[in-house]
Amino acid sequence: MYIHPLLCSVPARVREALIRLIDLRHFRRNEVVLKAGDKVDALYCVGSGLLRVVVHGPAATTTTTNLLAPDDLHLSVPLDGAAHASTVSIVATLPSSVYTMPLDTLKRLCEAYPRVALTLMHIQGEQILSLRKQIRRRTTLSAEHLVGRVLQELTQLAPEGDHAFHRHISQGVIASYAGLSRQVVNRVLRTLEDRGAVQRDGDAVRVLDDQAFDTGFRRPEAL
Repeated sequence: MYIHPLLCSVPARVREALIRLIDLRHFRRNEVVLKAGDKVDALYCVGSGLLRVVVHGPAATTTTTNLLAPDDLHLSVPLDGAAHASTVSIVATLPSSVYTMPLDTLKRLCEAYPRVALTLMHIQGEQILSLRKQIRRRTTLSAEHLVGRVLQELTQLAPEGDHAFHRHISQGVIASYAGLSRQVVNRVLRTLEDRGAVQRDGDAVRVLDDQAFDTGFRRPEAL
């Protein structure tokens, strides 16, 4: 049985009971998992693939605020029992599987097992720190280093062999996550490819050692 780190402290009998309450859904590439404005009634946990969290701006503009890899959670509303609409959309960047747990179930688990609540707070805190780091880098790094940071991160979030990520992650997604235009990302990628720092190999985009990737990025350690 799949056991997320959030549930490690829960007794086995409770985990067995949760099987009947947790749904597993599968999504195609670019399929919407959660639409902005829809009622949020579940905790989302990535089982496989890669999701992106999208904020909608004026004139149909969108920005990817963060990427969710296997075992990552998405919880954007308080556990107060009230109905809340999602302020963001979640989209499958790659074919993905997603586990959903009803929010009332999550609330009861937090009340009955304080370790669950503490683990959830820790995960939420790590996501906030990553978002702050991303905002800071957008204001301080050059376009080349921003793209390099995203490419380096993708090799960890959606690995396709050593130091590589899946080629189906589009330049549009990279641009949205880096906060740059597609034209700028396309220019930077051509520059990196010309000097051999980025290589395309079948279904993989390979990222080699290069000064553009020296951004100090480190993915938070799993619990």
